[in-house]
Amino acid sequence: MDLDTDFDVRDFSGFLPCKYKGHDAGFEYYFEPAGPVVESDERLQGAIAGRDSVVSFVTHSDLRDVLFDDQFTVASAAIAWARDGERSILEELNK
Repeated sequence: MDLDTDFDVRDFSGFLPCKYKGHDAGFEYYFEPAGPVVESDERLQGAIAGRDSVVSFVTHSDLRDVLFDDQFTVASAAIAWARDGERSILEELNK
């Protein structure tokens, strides 16, 4: 995925365009305090382990843009999580 990284990760909120294997794609990006997010989901209360911020990636388009996982993913595991999701999506696109 080609993503413009020239934005302030703490202050930016909104659509981030990108390219995925040459196709236009993108997602909404949100950086927010962990408090309200954790309070609304009991599963996250233990998983967040003292972290104070949450980043959300949201999209509502075709399968080149869509990956849904309702599990909390810590930053150190995010790349592996994304690659697993990519494999699943590619299987769906190639059906």
